[in-house]
Amino acid sequence: MQFIQRFLVFGICSVRFDAGAEPCLDFAKGTAARKTLFALCPVLAVFLLGLLGVPSRTLAGQASGRGLAANVDPLIGTGHGPGGSINLFPGPTTPFSMSRLSPDTESHGYGYHYYQPDIQGFSMTHESGPGWPNEGEVFFTATSGPIETSTAKFESPYSHSYESAAAGYYQVRLQRWGVNAELTATDHTGLARFTYLAGKTANILVPISHTLNQTVTAKIKVAGESEITGVVESRVFCGNQQTYKVYFAMTFSRPFSSYGTWQGNKLGGPGKITAGSRSTAQTHPGQWVGA
Repeated sequence: MQFIQRFLVFGICSVRFDAGAEPCLDFAKGTAARKTLFALCPVLAVFLLGLLGVPSRTLAGQASGRGLAANVDPLIGTGHGPGGSINLFPGPTTPFSMSRLSPDTESHGYGYHYYQPDIQGFSMTHESGPGWPNEGEVFFTATSGPIETSTAKFESPYSHSYESAAAGYYQVRLQRWGVNAELTATDHTGLARFTYLAGKTANILVPISHTLNQTVTAKIKVAGESEITGVVESRVFCGNQQTYKVYFAMTFSRPFSSYGTWQGNKLGGPGKITAGSRSTAQTHPGQWVGA
């Protein structure tokens, strides 16, 4: 998902877990994406995502930093923080990785800016130094309590005092929800772990319409009791009208206690929720749907 871009707003998927759950996300990107990166035509990228239970050492171990990797500061160049650029993303990746999982502080642009006070969520595709709104497909975030379907209601303030980044690891506390988010990556997957406050309802939202460039169409489906699948079609960047598709599958570490979909006609929401519905689709730009 790394060298492509897509924006627009399409669908959101919401699922809920029992109180005390600590679901983790695992994102795997299929080989078709690697092939299309070299195709220089409308890009077809395949991503597999999953929410899997991952031992703490798998995530935290990424941040331990040995050798020269301990000197890496992924926050450099992210906008009014360390360094002077505004084009870079702080999320974890590996050299030539098919996964570039990172936080997003905006709905249209480069993705993350150190000076922006709120994190809207996280997405699987980013590019360092694009110079143009770019990628941001397969967007998701964590909340607690009642389901909120608009960006303004599910985004969260955060503090750099409770944020850390190292080679292969990113962590931040979503202060509105009291949720600690951790991200890491392998060559073909992205992993996310969310730790909720004890006794709080654990929600995962997947706003598939939320990208950083322009979303054209999208589909999302609650495929089982712990799996979500879908596809996002976005435009390539720099005003190009060609499109590409990102297919994804998410597997969660715990079964859903409830789920539903919603639909809206305003980018950023809100949308009307249909409890128990398993699928929804965006058929044209400007829609805001969810599952």
